[in-house]
Amino acid sequence: MYDARVLQARYPSVSAFYKKFGFCLLHSPTKVKNWNENYLNPFTDINKIYKQECTDMLKQIYPENDEHEIHHTVMFNAVLRRGPGSKNNFYAEGVHQDYGLSDKEYRQSLDAYGGKYMTEPFDKHWSKDVIKGMKGIVFWRPILNQKPLKHLPLTVLDRNTVKM
Repeated sequence: MYDARVLQARYPSVSAFYKKFGFCLLHSPTKVKNWNENYLNPFTDINKIYKQECTDMLKQIYPENDEHEIHHTVMFNAVLRRGPGSKNNFYAEGVHQDYGLSDKEYRQSLDAYGGKYMTEPFDKHWSKDVIKGMKGIVFWRPILNQKPLKHLPLTVLDRNTVKM
């Protein structure tokens, strides 16, 4: 097990580290004040602020792409505040991957989370001829604490160490 902060510092860029390991660490303070606690609420800082912040982070990961080549969807409002003091008083403590490994599995996850509310916009966007494929990129951040976590930190598996 390695501290990714130390490992990433050895690479010339965030993008280079991401290309090698399939994840990276970004310094990206957020302006979000009201973290969503309800998937079906469309009037949140997630729509107003966080989607643009995610676009900006994607540009750090893929600096060679023009803005029009980065098509993304923050899974609508499915960004949730979890943990003590929230309506979702739990953390995901086990090994998991929320959305599947293909566009079909991702769509099934959308259906499970919000039904037509989530699948109809997905189908409309991803059926366009200009779309050549899809890559799932998940953003995770501790929101109550600006220091490195010592309890329940995120652990990421290095994709170079396992076979598909």
